[in-house]
Amino acid sequence: MRRLLKEIALLIPGSLAAGWFIATVQHFVVFGFLGGGFGWGPFELAFFEGGILGGAFGIPTGFITYYLALRRRVTLKIVSVIVIEGLVAGCVVAVAGARMIGDAFVPVSALITPLLTIAIAVATRDLEAA
Repeated sequence: MRRLLKEIALLIPGSLAAGWFIATVQHFVVFGFLGGGFGWGPFELAFFEGGILGGAFGIPTGFITYYLALRRRVTLKIVSVIVIEGLVAGCVVAVAGARMIGDAFVPVSALITPLLTIAIAVATRDLEAA
């Protein structure tokens, strides 16, 4: 029971921070490429608008990733790979989707990025096991 409480105590803030980071950078980069600019104002918007949403999605994504995809076996290397690849994949999907489908696709990328992150976690777990 103590192990579970310790895991949850670390998992919630870690997942919140990872989700906030990924969503803030993704929002800033995507909206910058789509004409919103890369100044302080767009960063503030990304930090609050994207970050809050990312933090909210980050917690369930973190639990699914930790308990189901990674089966409670994580290292700093695995977490770093998942966060960086999730960020890159989310940015690529959002920019490509906006270019092909239109700007209305960008909010959909907020739903796709957590799914990509979980898929990346599964692939990373399988690579680490090999």
